[in-house]
Amino acid sequence: MKRLLTMLALAWTIGAHAADSHMHRALQAIFEMDRKGFETHLALTDNKAERAYLQEYRRLMLYTANNSEANYDLYLDASDRAFDALGSAPADRQPTMRCNLLLHKCMVELSKNNTWTGGMLFWKSYKAFKEGEKVASGQPGQLKLRGIYNVLLAQIPDKWKTLAGFIGFGQGNLEHGLAQIEDYCLKVRDIEGLNQESQLLAFVNFFLSNSRNMNPRLEKRMQQSPSPVVVYTYILTIGKDNRGATADSLLATLPAHAFEQFPLLMHQKGKIALRRLDTRSAIACLDRFLATYTGITCRANALTLKAWALKLQGRDAEGQAAAQKAADVERFSASDANSAADARRYAQTDTTLLKARLLTEYGLYDKALAALDGYRPDSATAIEYHFRRGRICQLKGLDAQAIEHYDKAIAQATADKRFHGPYAALYAAQIKVETADMTAASAYLDKAARLNNGEYQKDIEQRISLLRKKAGVR
Repeated sequence: MKRLLTMLALAWTIGAHAADSHMHRALQAIFEMDRKGFETHLALTDNKAERAYLQEYRRLMLYTANNSEANYDLYLDASDRAFDALGSAPADRQPTMRCNLLLHKCMVELSKNNTWTGGMLFWKSYKAFKEGEKVASGQPGQLKLRGIYNVLLAQIPDKWKTLAGFIGFGQGNLEHGLAQIEDYCLKVRDIEGLNQESQLLAFVNFFLSNSRNMNPRLEKRMQQSPSPVVVYTYILTIGKDNRGATADSLLATLPAHAFEQFPLLMHQKGKIALRRLDTRSAIACLDRFLATYTGITCRANALTLKAWALKLQGRDAEGQAAAQKAADVERFSASDANSAADARRYAQTDTTLLKARLLTEYGLYDKALAALDGYRPDSATAIEYHFRRGRICQLKGLDAQAIEHYDKAIAQATADKRFHGPYAALYAAQIKVETADMTAASAYLDKAARLNNGEYQKDIEQRISLLRKKAGVR
């Protein structure tokens, strides 16, 4: 949910209809990390509120690229100035602008694990959105916000929906939200700056739609984008779909300054290299990232990846030291908390199973299976072995074999609180939903819920809820 809100909040909604081309060119410069171009077009933007909003947006992007304490303080200052300048905007556009400013600040506070503050800002942003619906419902910015809130509110777990309704939130509708975002993207596809922002929203459909298909024309535009943040979002998207070779090809074409402008790209480069088991390149990229990046996001993950690379090289003492650093990271997102948990299990990490995991995440399924051939799991590794083998079989379309291995992983899960058991049940349920066997799907979802008492509880709970809706079961 936090990553979803983070990317959705990177959203420009004032004036898709406006005639001020300098405003749009300034926005384009923000996405391209072009400071000189930004300052040139900012100076030629007439409205005080729009200038302050552009400055806030640039500081948000810089914080996203490197969420250091210095960038956090600079963002807060720019945010305060943008709120102060809101009165200079046309009255019918103020609620939409306020909504976006609140969403931006919500994202920043959530990234620092300031959950209560972030929650209050989200509630205030929703109130501003509802005000905008009264005075500006026909504006493109409101269309996009309509889609955003439909998507976000649809992700609220069922057990919290009553409370959310009492507070004043709507129910949300995932399908409607995705369609509204797609409609918005079509409306702004030829507008400078806004078209880059609309490409960021493409990941929403990929991650949350049932098809997980990306429009080929949109994919090509993202590949060719001059914006480091759009390219980064695209690499995250295809990485989630195990398309390591595509990510590698794109990373190889990026100019050196892209990695300097958006350091998180170097983290991805190291991750993708490790997934194809190129440990030497992975360590070099991760070391560069860790040496130059002053933020928090992905630091624990980068250290964990480095620890794994060292382990695969047989440099166990160095790997243990890197894993300890990952476990000791003081402030991190839920994703990095998961990485820290992996780091704490460094000594118990089996290198064969690790290779199979990495090769699977790259998309090299046959090599991943070959890595497991002849492997004889013991009582400590059996659950992960069957989970990994089941996942590879499922990705290769070998559903019967996948179910067989998932069942064996589930059988091992009552005494093992790691994620393998509940995720095995979830993936088995997914297979049954796709083959229209809803009775079996429901039974597997019940198993996933029973086993969900260890790692990744929130993610598993959310996945169970979404699959129940898809399967039409409670």
